Amino acid sequence: MPSASVAIKEYSGYRYTITIIANGALMGTAEAELWWQRQDKGAKRRYFGRRVAAIGADAARRVEADFRDWVDGQLEAKN
Repeated sequence: MPSASVAIKEYSGYRYTITIIANGALMGTAEAELWWQRQDKGAKRRYFGRRVAAIGADAARRVEADFRDWVDGQLEAKN
């Protein structure tokens, strides 16, 4: 299954990567999967989710937007 990883990105104390899977489960789709970890020493990498779109870049944008919304909600809950 072909895939490509996006470089490690950072957002509000989190590091994350997005992997695009060119051939999604449905014909003619691509999937993007996001894995994240806190920037604390010893933090474990965790799965966030997967989004599907006709184009891998669209799926990546969707999962990244959902992740950032989730992070923002976590930060608001702490304050």
